[in-house]
Amino acid sequence: MPPGTKTTTIVKFTDAREVEILSRCARKWRSDESLDYAAVALAERVMRAGLLQLPLSATMAILYSNFLREQEHQQKFSAGSRPGRALDLVAFVEFQKHYRMALKDALMSVRQFWELLLRTSPNYEALTKAVKKINTTVQRAEQVYREVLQRHSNNSRMLRMYAKFLERVHYDLWSAAK
Repeated sequence: MPPGTKTTTIVKFTDAREVEILSRCARKWRSDESLDYAAVALAERVMRAGLLQLPLSATMAILYSNFLREQEHQQKFSAGSRPGRALDLVAFVEFQKHYRMALKDALMSVRQFWELLLRTSPNYEALTKAVKKINTTVQRAEQVYREVLQRHSNNSRMLRMYAKFLERVHYDLWSAAK
């Protein structure tokens, strides 16, 4: 926004919710799971315009502070994502969330397969679908692990979690012991 441009000539905000929606729509993710910097700059301009138009709104102040915290978190995560760097707490919590979902999905699909197989008259089509679901959920979980292990290859906690995954889902005790 050029200096001296009135924010109301671009868009007139009536409440902080509109600012939040527009700023979130402005942000774009790149393929490497990081935000596009030009899109973040646009979102910040939207936030600042909202602050100028709604200076007495406490919700707007909280919204802007949350936006700044998200950007700080993103910078820490991308700085700590170089191979060999230590895993910070926020990145670890984020990974654990994805890890738990991926592991739970994989284990649940294996459980559903065995439930179908143990029926007195198993349905072949249902078993085929269950095996396909196992394959997709295991591949998704492996992808989560590969991404995290690429970023944090020296982190012993990550290696232990991957070993547990190999043991519980792949039933590969030999690789898990390595």
